[in-house]
Amino acid sequence: VKDFKILQKINSGGFGSVYSVQNIKTGDTLAAKVLSSNKEESLYKKMITREIGIMIRCQHPTIIKFYGYSLKDFHDEKNATIFMELFHKGSLAELLSKVKNGLLDIMYDNTNRQIILIGVARGMMYLHQHQIIHRDLKPGNILLDEDLHPHITDFGLSKVYDTGQSNDQSQQCGTSVYMAPEIVEGTQYNGKADVYAFGILMYEVITDLVPFPLYQSGKMKPLQFSNKVVYENYRPSFDVPIKNSLQNLIEKCWSKDPKERPTFDELF
Repeated sequence: VKDFKILQKINSGGFGSVYSVQNIKTGDTLAAKVLSSNKEESLYKKMITREIGIMIRCQHPTIIKFYGYSLKDFHDEKNATIFMELFHKGSLAELLSKVKNGLLDIMYDNTNRQIILIGVARGMMYLHQHQIIHRDLKPGNILLDEDLHPHITDFGLSKVYDTGQSNDQSQQCGTSVYMAPEIVEGTQYNGKADVYAFGILMYEVITDLVPFPLYQSGKMKPLQFSNKVVYENYRPSFDVPIKNSLQNLIEKCWSKDPKERPTFDELF
């Protein structure tokens, strides 16, 4: 940590903050994620072990590159700090927001959309092949490089399951818009919950639309939204024309029955 100086804060949330930092000796710039230790200690340790463990295990072109970690932050406080690759183009969520608001200043076309979706599917296929469920797949956790190639990040909620063990989980976690009905309901779920999230993400990338405008603008209450997703099969609507084959694939991904959803091998 002492070899780095903070350049600027990029992001902050319930987990802590992300900074762009520079190595004083080499001039290299990286991203540093400082995890705030305001949680219960055993939970905090679990989160760190999980996130760092997964990043060490998973070195792949579609997954953010891990450089190292420190158990202390830049102020010598006991906040774990993870050093990762820095992406100047920000997240897919930021890109989609600019597209929706007509603020995009770079070339972005269907080829870019295809590369992003194939890249995310490939990374998720790799994670699932390594018995890892992401559990918080969403545009905010996809970072883009200079060529707009996607890199999956944020494994704080991810879960490794042992081969031979059932990969069924029951802990409710994730971001409501991307949460599969079985997670919302609190029943057992598996890697197919990531496929549901990918369906919503794919819808956003292809249509440039907000998936649930009523809920996301605050006109629908969280409980009402959850009930509609689980009991009324409430899903985003296709208000712009897209290819039938793509619409069918998206709808398969967000099927109520996880068994009807494709695997990431099939999606890729």
